[in-house]
Amino acid sequence: MGGTVWISGAGFSQGLGAPLFSDLFRSDKRVQASGLTFPDDTLYVPELYRKYTEGGSERAGVLWRDPEEFIEVLESAANEEGRSRDLLATVTGLTPDQLVDRARRLLALECSDFLRGANPKTERWQPYRTWVKGLRGEHTVVTFNYDRVLECLQDALPGDANHYQVIVPSRVDNRPHYSNPMADGADSARSLNCAPVLKLHGSVDWLANDKGEVTVDSADDLPARVANGRNIVLAVPGPAKGTFDSEAGEVRYLWLEAVNAVMSAARVVFLGYRFPVTDTRARIKLLNALGTAVAGGHLKTVEIVLGPDERHPHVARMKGLLSFALQGSGVLPKVVPLYVQDYLYFAHE
Repeated sequence: MGGTVWISGAGFSQGLGAPLFSDLFRSDKRVQASGLTFPDDTLYVPELYRKYTEGGSERAGVLWRDPEEFIEVLESAANEEGRSRDLLATVTGLTPDQLVDRARRLLALECSDFLRGANPKTERWQPYRTWVKGLRGEHTVVTFNYDRVLECLQDALPGDANHYQVIVPSRVDNRPHYSNPMADGADSARSLNCAPVLKLHGSVDWLANDKGEVTVDSADDLPARVANGRNIVLAVPGPAKGTFDSEAGEVRYLWLEAVNAVMSAARVVFLGYRFPVTDTRARIKLLNALGTAVAGGHLKTVEIVLGPDERHPHVARMKGLLSFALQGSGVLPKVVPLYVQDYLYFAHE
């Protein structure tokens, strides 16, 4: 037992230019600047988002308040749930399935475009390079980010450096095929003194075929080239997100690894992750795991790194949630009033 679990969200990559979820679908500039060829009607997605967010219409009103709710409505409509299915088809001329395809393509583009041409050896990346060089087998990185920041960082390390491994789920006959998930997953990395990286919401470069087999395709043009945006393995708000970690889900064993790591941790650090409202299952699982960790008596430190404003509502909410999970243990959540990129310089001290 022991070690550190790093739990990262969108704020982890923000210092490198990554958008927060609240920034998505607001502009078509990324599509135009990418130079990629998308289906002609793809740009209708950001137009649709803006139209029914910023005042709505006389007929439909406001259909969503933010990008998370927007994609949740699209996904629900595509799964024949919710009142918006017929309305979306009427106001767009596209089927809900077509809208989901286009929206997932744009989501993948917006979460990867900031890395096109990026050089992880530059000064801006130095805090991240410092942090990953301190990762070892007793560490676990649990990330809810779709982006490839950690994969890009590996390219900036010396050829013989191997501080962490991104664990990619494998599937055969539409089911995870780890015969021994602990041996084939995190423990395999730890045996090499590497920290396993568990991407619990998928990745912009994970592609599932019709059989459910997952492969890695890191080409910049994947969002435009993919046959269907649904084939990019991403846990997005909507009905399917609830089954993403189920028995046949892409990341079931990654979740088992993550929960086990938290339950046995001595230290847990939240790096730019705040339990967004659409991450209910994640919130319940991780808070329960923290409760198990404190009951075991080995959890000593829980830190929250969400920016310099200690009075921000997101910080207060995280502190409240963690305080309930840790109550009676003597372990108090510690707020570190820094941006993630500032904190990473000192993270291993």
